[in-house]
Amino acid sequence: NSPHPDISAILTALKKNPNYDVEFSLADKYNKQIQKNSLVILHQLPSKNNAIANLLTDISNNKVPILFILGNQSSFNNVNALNRGIKINQLNNTYEEATPIVNKQFTLFQVDDETQAFLEKVPPLITPFGGYLNNVSSEILLYQKIKNISTTKPLIILCNFIDSKTGFIMGEGIWKWRMNNFVQSSNNLLFDELINKIVHYLALKEKKEKFVVSAQNIFNENEPVILESQVYNESYELINTPDVFVNISNKKNQKYPFVFNKTDNAYRLNAGHFPIGEYT
Repeated sequence: NSPHPDISAILTALKKNPNYDVEFSLADKYNKQIQKNSLVILHQLPSKNNAIANLLTDISNNKVPILFILGNQSSFNNVNALNRGIKINQLNNTYEEATPIVNKQFTLFQVDDETQAFLEKVPPLITPFGGYLNNVSSEILLYQKIKNISTTKPLIILCNFIDSKTGFIMGEGIWKWRMNNFVQSSNNLLFDELINKIVHYLALKEKKEKFVVSAQNIFNENEPVILESQVYNESYELINTPDVFVNISNKKNQKYPFVFNKTDNAYRLNAGHFPIGEYT
């Protein structure tokens, strides 16, 4: 909607990634083909003085994912009318400060211990005061902590619809997180990585199996049966937190249950030797 330090912080984080081509524009000056974008980030749009109705229609028709960053210029009535995964009932046009709490149940990408420690010390964002209603197809990355009270209100939330994905950063001031990262660590790596992971998830359109098992089709009689497996989360990062079980069955439907061993970021099973036969 207008120049803001949040935009500079996000642009800087994304431009460090050689896989992204990033451009910035004020909404009323944007005249390019929206379908060429993998993701659109809207900072305080739609706003109180700019509904960007035509732009939003173009984005929706072309099923381009959106990351909304909300603030005191945002029109929450217009945001709610989009039905993009969350509705905000702001009270008396007021705002409050909210610091993040990492959702331990978040599964769309990995948030490591170092990032969690960083987020525990960042300054608050300025968020709309009121009630929040989020869609069942959404996952909350960060909750709001207000005046040292933990809430279930989302601070960053990601929504996955059939045709496209949507993300919301529920307040302005995220530029302070990047500065705080430098104060804590003398670099901006954790902030930049967090922004890139959010963008990567929202922009990702690739469809592939999230659970892969590989093995030979034929084993020699004196050869152990070895299986390897990979598990991916919704951002197609390799993970090995869940247990992976397998049943090997012979033609008589006798089952031999096993649990895979975890390697650095995958799984491996040495099931030992089997009598000659056909197995599934």
